[in-house]
Amino acid sequence: MMNTEEPIGSFALVLHSHLPWLAHHGSWPVGEEWLYQSWSSSYLPVVEVLQRLAAQGRTNLVTMGVTPVLAAQLDDPYCLSQFETWMGFWAERANQLASHPVEAKRVVGQYEAGLARHRIAAFQSDWATGGSSVIRRLADSGVVELLSGPATHPFQPLLDDEIANFALAAGRADTALRTGAMPTGIWAPECGYRPGLEDIYAANGVSHFMVDGPTLLHVGRSTADAWTVGDTDVVAFGRDLDVTYRVWSPRKGYPGGTWYRDFHTFEYESGIRPSR
Repeated sequence: MMNTEEPIGSFALVLHSHLPWLAHHGSWPVGEEWLYQSWSSSYLPVVEVLQRLAAQGRTNLVTMGVTPVLAAQLDDPYCLSQFETWMGFWAERANQLASHPVEAKRVVGQYEAGLARHRIAAFQSDWATGGSSVIRRLADSGVVELLSGPATHPFQPLLDDEIANFALAAGRADTALRTGAMPTGIWAPECGYRPGLEDIYAANGVSHFMVDGPTLLHVGRSTADAWTVGDTDVVAFGRDLDVTYRVWSPRKGYPGGTWYRDFHTFEYESGIRPSR
């Protein structure tokens, strides 16, 4: 009997992380606070899940982009010290909320206090000397494929070729210095592209990059396939819009859900962000 089922294809889960340089640029609302919120609510728990799966012998789980400017902050002694202090204040605020006369707020405070203690322990155990050693272990064990990028994450289509080349070379060299390996893939800043960038990528040893879905759809190309660009062997992968909007839309997907914890809303007395 012939198998009429469609063959199973390949799926790549690509996680991207970037923040501009925030150290010594104020704290609230989008200074260092932005970095520490992302570190505690995203980077720490994602790495914890990957470490748990790695301990089970899992490999080739995700592709993970870490921009050089973010990696520098995750290694910076000042940022490391201030982040630990920030988490201590988080735990203290949660402990205070845990004794609030309103039961719903007490429940939130108890949950947040336990979460803060857990994240502080994880930080002190694995991150205290910097983030690069954590990321490097995941890459060396084959759990993740790393993506690099231009040094300060500039929007490359607006750069002339000389500056775009310098930014990319500097960024990839920084990633190699921190992780001990030179990733061949990059997350193009803002998934932007213009003709000619593929030549710069090829000259710098980049074999593949992420591009915005509409860029491919505009020229009649599917985001479900990989496409060589220009006269090079550099491959473009398009970001799938259906998947993207499930995690990156204020109107649908889980960010549009009633119970999603919105980073722009918080309980004023404690500063804790319990829900939308």
